[in-house]
Amino acid sequence: MAERAVIRPEPARQRRFRLPLRLHITALILLLLGATALLLGSVVGRSSQNLVDATVAASFAGSAELALQELQRLEETAKAAAEVLAADPVVRAASRQERIDRLHTLAAVLGSVPGISAAYVGWPNGDFMLLRPVGRNGERLRAPAGARWLVQWAGTGGARFDFLDAQLKAIESRPEPSFAFDPRTRPWFADAANSAGTILTAPYVFFTTREPGITAARRAETGAIAGVDLALR
Repeated sequence: MAERAVIRPEPARQRRFRLPLRLHITALILLLLGATALLLGSVVGRSSQNLVDATVAASFAGSAELALQELQRLEETAKAAAEVLAADPVVRAASRQERIDRLHTLAAVLGSVPGISAAYVGWPNGDFMLLRPVGRNGERLRAPAGARWLVQWAGTGGARFDFLDAQLKAIESRPEPSFAFDPRTRPWFADAANSAGTILTAPYVFFTTREPGITAARRAETGAIAGVDLALR
């Protein structure tokens, strides 16, 4: 009599749930697609960042170039303004009143040349006359109401600040014994006195406003030095 085959139960570890082969393949494809997407995303991210960096660098370079061109234009304008002052009769004015009568020339330069913050003349004997708009310095200067211009005097007639209205008429005059200023000691005076042309100084801190800037100056036939300040704000 033939023996009956005995069916033994499959061990538990062999009866684990198994995914169909097609699901394994699908999962593998999804994993590959995910890895590819991450890789492409990283590459695209780096490319985008490189593009942004390049754009910013180009923009900065362009802005710097424009700023340099603007500065060069202002420098040439400042030199032209100094040449106008050096040719004006103010450089031959001997008395303070004669110089007051020529203030309109300095005001015209300041009103027509952008970027110029002051116009002045220094004489070989140490006399000095400077005109500047009161502008944003009004509070610091304790300027009287209606003051549009400030004239600073130094030299043989004594140090004095005159506040003027829009028509260059005096509103208030203040003696300034503490304002000790000799134009002959300033770089712009010395450089222009030794030059046959119009000079531009290196950047320095202005004596009165304490802000950085450069000066364009020119020696007149009388030996007086006419100059304008270009503030670098």
